[in-house]
Amino acid sequence: MKEQAVGMHTLVNFPKILGMADPYIDTNMSKKKIFQIGEGIFRGKSEMQTLRIPLEDSYEHKRVAAGAVLSIDFEKNKQALQEFLSPNFNEEIEEEAGEQ
Repeated sequence: MKEQAVGMHTLVNFPKILGMADPYIDTNMSKKKIFQIGEGIFRGKSEMQTLRIPLEDSYEHKRVAAGAVLSIDFEKNKQALQEFLSPNFNEEIEEEAGEQ
């Protein structure tokens, strides 16, 4: 019940949240489309796929003179991002290699 109340409260305030975040968002999506996506997420009806970068186990916490930093395996994350954005990425690479 509490989760539903929090979800509805967030959904009701979503336009206000969107308005506050608007100066920091650079997209070609309409506000209506952003609202529809947000509503789907809040209601648990979104089929949106997500990817977290950096990937788990693709970075190390390190400390340098400037402070705490992440040492990231850029190639591993780049590969994962390419595969996420193009599900047939590996097949396309293999096809291109076969054509040469």
